[in-house]
Amino acid sequence: NYTAGELMVRCNPNITYNITPGDGQNFGQAADRPDMRAAMGTTWSAYLPYTLHRMSSAIPWGAGADAITDYGNGEWQYHTVGIKAYDMFKVPGDTYTDQVVLTLDYF
Repeated sequence: NYTAGELMVRCNPNITYNITPGDGQNFGQAADRPDMRAAMGTTWSAYLPYTLHRMSSAIPWGAGADAITDYGNGEWQYHTVGIKAYDMFKVPGDTYTDQVVLTLDYF
């Protein structure tokens, strides 16, 4: 299952910026996928593994060299980010949440 949304950034013209995601609060908690972010169920405390994606890329979005890099133009700029959940059949029906800190560096 894949769902997409948008990040909005507004920087001064000609300013380079990078957006990088953190690991989230539950990274590695899904037993079958210890190398992924995980959302925790609110009722059952089960973990649903997921990956973030830049644009419509099939490659997961990680930290460091995998930053979204762009140049400011003084207007709002939109960057598509997707999420793909895995192993949904292995966890009970619930509401699953996680918090991922995004870092915006500009220079």
